[in-house]
Order: sequence, then C-alpha cells, then structure tokens
Amino acid sequence: MQGPPHVRTRPLPEGAIGLTYASPTSSCEVLPGVIEGLAAIYGERVSLDEKKCVHRGDPACEFVIRSERSGSPRNGVSRP
Repeated sequence: MQGPPHVRTRPLPEGAIGLTYASPTSSCEVLPGVIEGLAAIYGERVSLDEKKCVHRGDPACEFVIRSERSGSPRNGVSRP
C-alpha cells in the first residue's frame, strides 16, 4: 500500500507561493489543473512555473505560483 502525497507550501518574494509536491504515484501532472481550477472558482488568475519534476529525475515536483486578481469568479486562468 502506498502513502498519501506530501504537499508543502511556503511564501516567496513578491507574493508568490512555492509548492513542493511528492507522491508515491508520481501524479504531479494533475496538480496544475487542480490549482488553476480552484483559482478560477475564487476569481483568481494564476500562473504556474514548474521548477522541478519527478519525471525529470528530481526527488519532488516544485512549482512557483503567482496570482493576479481577475475580478469575478470562474473567469478562467492563464498559464505562461
């Protein structure tokens, strides 16, 4: 049996958020969609920058998330 994924967040300069994700199933490819979808529900636009990935040999995936107010819920999201 495999354990649950581990998620750690930390504040970064200029209001960004650092997110580290490690999962025994290496299912990191769904994480950007989840973050973008949640942001859209709350009226936010986000950009994600994937710095590290287990699929490229890193021990965990690391993302930098930046948010910009979009003004209304479900307006959608933007990715670089």
